[in-house]
Amino acid sequence: MKTFTVILSIAALSLSVQAGPTIKMLNDSTPAYAFQILEDGFAGYAAGTILPTFCLEYHETFTPNTSYYAVLGTAAVKGGMDWAGGVYGQTPLQSVSSDPLDPRTAFLFTRFMEGDSRFTDQTKLQNAIHYIEAEFKNASVVGPKNSYVLLAEQAVAEGGEWYGKGLGNVHVMSLWKYFDGTYYSGHSQDQLILISAVPAPGAVALAGIGMGLVGWLRRRRSL
Repeated sequence: MKTFTVILSIAALSLSVQAGPTIKMLNDSTPAYAFQILEDGFAGYAAGTILPTFCLEYHETFTPNTSYYAVLGTAAVKGGMDWAGGVYGQTPLQSVSSDPLDPRTAFLFTRFMEGDSRFTDQTKLQNAIHYIEAEFKNASVVGPKNSYVLLAEQAVAEGGEWYGKGLGNVHVMSLWKYFDGTYYSGHSQDQLILISAVPAPGAVALAGIGMGLVGWLRRRRSL
């Protein structure tokens, strides 16, 4: 029982250190919003790092030059719209309580962050993301005329360059105004972020401590 309690304590410590990482949205001009990381190690980046992002939910807003608690996930937490039946532009839109990130969006954002010359038109990219994420009621106006949507469709299809990759390293960054140590409130917007391949320093330290304690407990048990 003591062993279990110690391991739970390690897990709780890890969550408390990494919960509620803070970022600052720098501008509200679209496309390609900019934000600055304020908490060292968030998503694997150093404090002060400035990154571009795109919004997921068309009707959600944020305030520029404002700091938010950013929580990483794989869906827009307040939901939005989705295609009934999953056929883009050919079936009606339906409201959903949680709006999972689409692999097509992950492909487009990853390639943009990598500097792929095919995806330099930021307005076109934002429209493609909104179309894929079912944010346009009149999708026929945007989707078929947007070559980025077609490239994304081809990329995730069998044999495509993104086939089987899912979301890759792309996450949803949900922005909250308040955090009381337990609960987030005042949801603002859902943005995209590409997780750095370099793990957060705090996570590495905690992982090392955790593995060391688990090893010590195992050795102690064997005595």
